Amino acid sequence: MDPLKYFCGVDVSKDFFSVAVKNGKFVVKDKIFAMDKEEFEGFERIVKDFKEELLIGMESTEIFNFLTKKRSEGKSYKEAVIATSTKLLRTIYALLNENRCFK
Repeated sequence: MDPLKYFCGVDVSKDFFSVAVKNGKFVVKDKIFAMDKEEFEGFERIVKDFKEELLIGMESTEIFNFLTKKRSEGKSYKEAVIATSTKLLRTIYALLNENRCFK
């Protein structure tokens, strides 16, 4: 198996998402997309351009907010991280099991 050549970081917010593709040293592509179908298709074209050479990492504000909520409920940091990890794993399992995308 060949090593991956590119990493794509995706930062998701309410109205838009930001994408940066890096090759280890340099940013190859850097773009902000609106939260609509047409813009997502633009992101999809970027992913297809890199084919199997791309690893995608995604930041989800929802997960961070869940962690913050658990801390505000009085949970210790360790308890909050475990609860957040469990939520994230259940979400990933459901997505894989139902063959659908994260929304």
